[in-house]
Amino acid sequence: MKFMENRFGRQVLAAALSCAAMSGASAALAHGAPTPVDAPLPPPDPANGLAPRNYKIGPLDEIDVVVYQDKDLTETIDVDGSGRIVLPFVGQLEAAGKTPEELAALITTKLSQSYFQNPQVAIVVKKAVSQQITVEGEVTKPGIYPILGRTTLIQAVALASGADQYADNRHVVIFRDVNNKRYSETFNLDSVNHGHSPDPEVYGNDIIVVERSDIKANIRDYIGPLAPVIYTIPLLVK
Repeated sequence: MKFMENRFGRQVLAAALSCAAMSGASAALAHGAPTPVDAPLPPPDPANGLAPRNYKIGPLDEIDVVVYQDKDLTETIDVDGSGRIVLPFVGQLEAAGKTPEELAALITTKLSQSYFQNPQVAIVVKKAVSQQITVEGEVTKPGIYPILGRTTLIQAVALASGADQYADNRHVVIFRDVNNKRYSETFNLDSVNHGHSPDPEVYGNDIIVVERSDIKANIRDYIGPLAPVIYTIPLLVK
Protein backbone atom coordinates (compact mmCIF):
# COMPACT_ATOMS: atom_id res chain seq x y z
CA MET A 1 0.00 0.00 0.00
CA LYS A 2 2.76 2.45 0.96
CA PHE A 3 4.62 1.54 -2.23
CA MET A 4 1.56 2.38 -4.33
CA GLU A 5 1.00 5.68 -2.46
CA ASN A 6 4.66 6.71 -2.76
CA ARG A 7 4.77 5.77 -6.43
CA PHE A 8 1.55 7.65 -7.16
CA GLY A 9 2.81 10.69 -5.23
CA ARG A 10 6.08 10.70 -7.17
CA GLN A 11 4.17 10.56 -10.44
CA VAL A 12 1.99 13.52 -9.45
CA LEU A 13 5.02 15.53 -8.31
CA ALA A 14 6.94 14.71 -11.49
CA ALA A 15 4.01 15.83 -13.62
CA ALA A 16 3.77 19.10 -11.71
CA LEU A 17 7.49 19.77 -12.00
CA SER A 18 7.40 18.97 -15.70
CA CYS A 19 4.56 21.39 -16.25
CA ALA A 20 6.39 24.09 -14.28
CA ALA A 21 9.51 23.59 -16.37
CA MET A 22 7.51 23.83 -19.59
CA SER A 23 5.79 26.96 -18.30
CA GLY A 24 9.12 28.55 -17.43
CA ALA A 25 10.57 27.65 -20.82
CA SER A 26 7.56 29.12 -22.61
CA ALA A 27 7.90 32.33 -20.63
CA ALA A 28 11.58 32.58 -21.51
CA LEU A 29 10.84 32.06 -25.19
CA ALA A 30 8.06 34.62 -25.09
CA HIS A 31 10.44 37.22 -23.73
CA GLY A 32 13.23 36.23 -26.12
CA ALA A 33 15.88 35.67 -23.44
CA PRO A 34 16.22 35.03 -19.72
CA THR A 35 15.91 38.07 -17.48
CA PRO A 36 19.38 39.52 -16.79
CA VAL A 37 20.67 39.77 -13.23
CA ASP A 38 19.36 42.94 -11.62
CA ALA A 39 21.78 45.69 -10.73
CA PRO A 40 21.74 47.18 -7.20
CA LEU A 41 18.96 49.69 -6.74
CA PRO A 42 20.00 53.35 -6.78
CA PRO A 43 18.96 55.61 -3.88
CA PRO A 44 15.52 57.18 -4.23
CA ASP A 45 15.05 60.25 -6.36
CA PRO A 46 14.86 63.19 -3.90
CA ALA A 47 12.37 65.05 -6.05
CA ASN A 48 10.19 61.97 -6.37
CA GLY A 49 10.61 60.90 -2.77
CA LEU A 50 9.85 64.25 -1.17
CA ALA A 51 6.76 65.37 -3.02
CA PRO A 52 5.46 62.92 -5.63
CA ARG A 53 2.42 63.78 -7.66
CA ASN A 54 -0.75 63.73 -5.57
CA TYR A 55 1.32 63.21 -2.42
CA LYS A 56 -0.75 63.68 0.71
CA ILE A 57 0.87 65.30 3.71
CA GLY A 58 1.21 63.06 6.73
CA PRO A 59 2.09 63.31 10.42
CA LEU A 60 5.68 64.39 11.19
CA ASP A 61 6.24 65.72 7.66
CA GLU A 62 8.27 68.92 7.40
CA ILE A 63 6.76 71.58 5.15
CA ASP A 64 7.60 75.10 4.01
CA VAL A 65 4.68 77.53 4.16
CA VAL A 66 5.38 80.41 1.78
CA VAL A 67 3.22 83.55 1.96
CA TYR A 68 4.41 85.87 -0.79
CA GLN A 69 2.82 89.04 0.66
CA ASP A 70 4.44 88.66 4.08
CA LYS A 71 7.88 87.10 4.48
CA ASP A 72 7.40 87.02 8.24
CA LEU A 73 4.71 84.40 7.75
CA THR A 74 6.97 82.27 5.59
CA GLU A 75 8.36 79.48 7.76
CA THR A 76 9.23 75.81 8.01
CA ILE A 77 6.74 73.84 10.06
CA ASP A 78 6.65 70.28 11.37
CA VAL A 79 3.31 68.56 11.13
CA ASP A 80 2.58 67.17 14.60
CA GLY A 81 1.80 63.55 15.39
CA SER A 82 -1.93 64.14 15.04
CA GLY A 83 -1.49 65.68 11.58
CA ARG A 84 -2.05 69.33 12.56
CA ILE A 85 -0.13 72.60 12.13
CA VAL A 86 -0.46 76.02 13.78
CA LEU A 87 0.00 79.29 11.85
CA PRO A 88 -0.23 82.95 12.84
CA PHE A 89 -3.53 84.61 11.81
CA VAL A 90 -4.84 81.16 10.91
CA GLY A 91 -4.65 79.06 14.05
CA GLN A 92 -4.72 75.28 14.06
CA LEU A 93 -5.31 73.42 10.81
CA GLU A 94 -5.64 69.77 9.82
CA ALA A 95 -2.79 69.21 7.34
CA ALA A 96 -2.64 65.41 7.19
CA GLY A 97 -4.48 63.86 4.29
CA LYS A 98 -4.28 66.98 2.14
CA THR A 99 -2.10 67.56 -0.90
CA PRO A 100 0.20 70.62 -0.79
CA GLU A 101 -2.18 72.39 -3.19
CA GLU A 102 -5.20 71.64 -0.99
CA LEU A 103 -3.44 72.87 2.13
CA ALA A 104 -2.28 76.04 0.34
CA ALA A 105 -5.86 76.73 -0.76
CA LEU A 106 -7.12 76.27 2.81
CA ILE A 107 -4.51 78.65 4.23
CA THR A 108 -5.30 81.16 1.49
CA THR A 109 -8.97 81.10 2.48
CA LYS A 110 -8.16 81.55 6.16
CA LEU A 111 -5.80 84.47 5.50
CA SER A 112 -8.39 86.10 3.25
CA GLN A 113 -10.75 86.14 6.20
CA SER A 114 -8.28 88.29 8.15
CA TYR A 115 -6.61 91.49 6.92
CA PHE A 116 -4.88 89.93 3.88
CA GLN A 117 -6.16 90.77 0.41
CA ASN A 118 -5.66 88.19 -2.31
CA PRO A 119 -2.95 86.28 -0.46
CA GLN A 120 -0.79 83.90 -2.44
CA VAL A 121 0.34 80.81 -0.60
CA ALA A 122 2.52 77.87 -1.60
CA ILE A 123 3.29 74.68 0.29
CA VAL A 124 6.53 72.80 -0.32
CA VAL A 125 7.09 69.39 1.26
CA LYS A 126 10.62 69.64 2.58
CA LYS A 127 10.80 66.28 4.32
CA ALA A 128 8.23 63.57 3.64
CA VAL A 129 8.27 61.17 6.56
CA SER A 130 4.89 59.59 5.90
CA GLN A 131 4.80 58.01 2.46
CA GLN A 132 3.26 55.06 0.63
CA ILE A 133 4.51 51.84 -0.90
CA THR A 134 2.74 49.27 -3.05
CA VAL A 135 2.95 45.56 -2.19
CA GLU A 136 1.69 43.20 -4.90
CA GLY A 137 1.86 39.60 -6.06
CA GLU A 138 1.67 36.56 -3.83
CA VAL A 139 0.90 38.26 -0.53
CA THR A 140 -2.11 37.83 1.70
CA LYS A 141 -3.39 41.39 1.37
CA PRO A 142 -1.91 43.21 -1.66
CA GLY A 143 -2.41 46.94 -1.68
CA ILE A 144 -0.99 50.40 -1.01
CA TYR A 145 0.37 50.95 2.49
CA PRO A 146 1.60 54.07 4.28
CA ILE A 147 5.05 53.92 5.81
CA LEU A 148 6.32 56.07 8.64
CA GLY A 149 10.06 56.44 9.00
CA ARG A 150 12.57 53.76 8.07
CA THR A 151 10.98 50.62 6.60
CA THR A 152 12.69 47.45 5.37
CA LEU A 153 11.61 44.79 2.87
CA ILE A 154 10.62 42.35 5.62
CA GLN A 155 8.46 45.03 7.25
CA ALA A 156 6.91 45.95 3.89
CA VAL A 157 5.82 42.36 3.20
CA ALA A 158 4.52 42.13 6.77
CA LEU A 159 2.29 45.16 6.11
CA ALA A 160 0.54 43.00 3.49
CA SER A 161 0.09 40.24 6.12
CA GLY A 162 3.01 38.24 4.74
CA ALA A 163 3.63 36.09 1.68
CA ASP A 164 0.94 33.54 0.82
CA GLN A 165 1.36 29.79 0.36
CA TYR A 166 2.17 30.06 -3.36
CA ALA A 167 4.85 32.74 -3.02
CA ASP A 168 8.34 32.25 -4.39
CA ASN A 169 10.27 33.83 -1.53
CA ARG A 170 13.50 33.59 -3.51
CA HIS A 171 12.22 36.11 -6.03
CA VAL A 172 10.90 39.27 -4.41
CA VAL A 173 11.41 42.33 -6.61
CA ILE A 174 11.62 45.97 -5.59
CA PHE A 175 10.85 48.47 -8.36
CA ARG A 176 11.98 52.09 -7.97
CA ASP A 177 11.63 55.10 -10.28
CA VAL A 178 14.63 57.44 -10.28
CA ASN A 179 14.96 60.37 -12.69
CA ASN A 180 12.04 59.06 -14.77
CA LYS A 181 13.71 55.67 -15.19
CA ARG A 182 12.55 52.43 -13.58
CA TYR A 183 15.06 50.23 -11.76
CA SER A 184 14.54 46.83 -10.13
CA GLU A 185 16.41 44.41 -7.93
CA THR A 186 15.46 40.88 -6.87
CA PHE A 187 15.91 39.70 -3.29
CA ASN A 188 15.74 36.30 -1.60
CA LEU A 189 13.28 36.78 1.24
CA ASP A 190 14.21 33.45 2.84
CA SER A 191 17.85 34.46 2.92
CA VAL A 192 16.96 37.80 4.47
CA ASN A 193 14.72 36.15 7.07
CA HIS A 194 17.52 33.81 8.13
CA GLY A 195 20.00 36.66 8.45
CA HIS A 196 22.14 35.50 5.53
CA SER A 197 21.43 38.65 3.50
CA PRO A 198 20.84 42.25 4.59
CA ASP A 199 17.27 43.49 4.84
CA PRO A 200 17.08 46.28 2.22
CA GLU A 201 15.36 49.55 3.01
CA VAL A 202 12.32 50.54 0.96
CA TYR A 203 11.25 54.10 0.25
CA GLY A 204 8.09 55.97 -0.61
CA ASN A 205 6.67 55.07 -4.05
CA ASP A 206 8.61 51.77 -4.20
CA ILE A 207 6.69 48.79 -5.61
CA ILE A 208 7.34 45.38 -4.04
CA VAL A 209 6.25 42.31 -6.01
CA VAL A 210 6.37 38.84 -4.48
CA GLU A 211 6.55 36.47 -7.42
CA ARG A 212 4.50 33.29 -7.81
CA SER A 213 6.01 29.84 -7.51
CA ASP A 214 4.89 27.87 -10.57
CA ILE A 215 5.94 24.61 -8.91
CA LYS A 216 3.74 25.21 -5.85
CA ALA A 217 0.83 26.30 -8.01
CA ASN A 218 1.13 23.32 -10.35
CA ILE A 219 1.34 20.86 -7.48
CA ARG A 220 -1.87 22.38 -6.16
CA ASP A 221 -3.52 22.19 -9.58
CA TYR A 222 -2.53 18.52 -10.03
CA ILE A 223 -3.14 17.28 -6.51
CA GLY A 224 -6.36 19.26 -5.95
CA PRO A 225 -8.59 17.31 -8.37
CA LEU A 226 -6.84 14.04 -7.45
CA ALA A 227 -7.18 14.48 -3.69
CA PRO A 228 -10.27 12.21 -3.44
CA VAL A 229 -8.42 9.55 -5.45
CA ILE A 230 -5.32 9.76 -3.26
CA TYR A 231 -7.36 9.32 -0.10
CA THR A 232 -9.41 6.50 -1.67
CA ILE A 233 -6.37 4.37 -2.67
CA PRO A 234 -5.66 3.08 0.86
CA LEU A 235 -9.32 2.10 1.23
CA LEU A 236 -9.27 0.17 -2.05
CA VAL A 237 -6.09 -1.64 -1.11
CA LYS A 238 -7.54 -2.67 2.20
